[in-house]
Amino acid sequence: MEKREVVFTEEKLGLTLKSEDQVDPMGYRIPVTIVKSTIFSVGQVSHQIREGDVLQSVNGESITNLEFSDAAILVSWRAHPKALAYHLQFSRDWTMKVWKNWSGRPRPSGDDEHELMTTIFGLDHAKTYVVRVRYEFGSAYTPGEWSSPSAPITTVR
Repeated sequence: MEKREVVFTEEKLGLTLKSEDQVDPMGYRIPVTIVKSTIFSVGQVSHQIREGDVLQSVNGESITNLEFSDAAILVSWRAHPKALAYHLQFSRDWTMKVWKNWSGRPRPSGDDEHELMTTIFGLDHAKTYVVRVRYEFGSAYTPGEWSSPSAPITTVR
């Protein structure tokens, strides 16, 4: 494993991180912090941090056992009987939306067999988000149009 020292400026890092357990040579599970995304970040511009890198400290401060934000929103939408896939995007509820793709698997709602749901994790606490969805019907068709944005949803504090 290559080790590098990267020093950041006062700007936001713009990194998306995830926590993952890795197994050491003795068989013990060790929680590590991995760079999930560097898009439009200081790390991407500097070419010093790549997706998949393991972070051990930031500016000399250890991030071992870093606590991740557990703010999330529950999203549900009507299933289409002929849809092969669903695409979800979410954004902060700003005038100029910056849409981020959600990746995961929707699950059936327990209340309605014609409804799907999922949870979008890793959001900021006490912030407002909107969501949109589009259906994909198969290789013979292009994906449908994006729905209008949902009503604003605020995460808890």
